[in-house]
Amino acid sequence: MNHKKNFAVMLWGIMFFGFAVTAVCAGTLTLTTYYPAPFGSYSQLRLVPRTAISGACDVGSMYVDQATGLLMYCRSDSTYGLLPTAWTQDANAVFLTDVTNYSFLKVGIGTINPDSLLQVEAQGTDATFKVDQMGGSAYVVRSQATNSSIGTTGNTSLQINTNNTARIHITSQGKVGVNMTNPTQELVVKGGVEITVDAGQDSQVTFSRGTTFVTMGLDAADNYFKINYGTAVGATTELVLLPSGKLRINGPIEVKLGSDPIGEIKLRYIDTGDPNTSGYYAMYAP
Repeated sequence: MNHKKNFAVMLWGIMFFGFAVTAVCAGTLTLTTYYPAPFGSYSQLRLVPRTAISGACDVGSMYVDQATGLLMYCRSDSTYGLLPTAWTQDANAVFLTDVTNYSFLKVGIGTINPDSLLQVEAQGTDATFKVDQMGGSAYVVRSQATNSSIGTTGNTSLQINTNNTARIHITSQGKVGVNMTNPTQELVVKGGVEITVDAGQDSQVTFSRGTTFVTMGLDAADNYFKINYGTAVGATTELVLLPSGKLRINGPIEVKLGSDPIGEIKLRYIDTGDPNTSGYYAMYAP
């Protein structure tokens, strides 16, 4: 009898605890780990790439963009961007992350000790900086062992602007235009030209072809405007314009109209104070 009673009690207990376990298992089971956080480290952490996440995010959360393979980080403004480094990308802009020290930060390419805001350095080869439009013009700054240059690498022109206006234009053939973009000669200037020198120096322009030179300009010795001609620069003075306005010609004057003989040569004197006293100094008729 006692055996039957004990069995009934045991059966009732099993049923009671069974219902209790069933009730507990029907709820939500949460597992929490405190390792490695806040201490320790993971030897490997894998983030499964996924599609880009738009909209607000929880600051500090991360994911790998399956389209780009980049690690995206939820920033302080609750938007995803690249994980903060020395450089930051925001939409189409890339800039130094430290926005408070722009005046002191220096970027070095090929050097760990840049002395300028941007320095490009190369060893054993040319150091170049190139700006180009795909399929279009390319602008290159190049530093070599004994020479430095700026210019284009293709059959395109080089232009220098100020106030968004062309000032100096060099065509692909090497013709230079000042204040114009279509020079037809080696140098074309649209506007006035001034040649200024220090005291005691000649202010001159020389034209040459082979061994023939023609030089014109102000002579530092007497401040006269002279035109010199010869086989060396400034060889023989042929014409002098005096400050008084007088013209001095050193040598004979030849007047010729094609192949026709000279009909008449007159040297006329005009008195600007009294036109009635004007006349001829000489007249020649062959």
